[in-house]
Amino acid sequence: AYVSEGDWPNWEMHPDGDEALVLVDGRMVMILEEAGGERRIEMAPGATCIVPKGAWHRAIVPEPSRFIAITYGAGTQHRAV
Repeated sequence: AYVSEGDWPNWEMHPDGDEALVLVDGRMVMILEEAGGERRIEMAPGATCIVPKGAWHRAIVPEPSRFIAITYGAGTQHRAV
């Protein structure tokens, strides 16, 4: 489990596997880069978000949040927002 107390300062991408995010408490808005632009996914406690492999993503965190991330992290890349 991870804690986010503010917006993520970087985009993240996992080239070799999908990522499952489960929000335990707080609020998060996941932003995924897609071919047609950005997609925003509002997350409340209990929500699950699947980030497809190769998708750049980041989070806006309106209130401190705790979440579980299940990721095949080999090759993970980051870039500044």
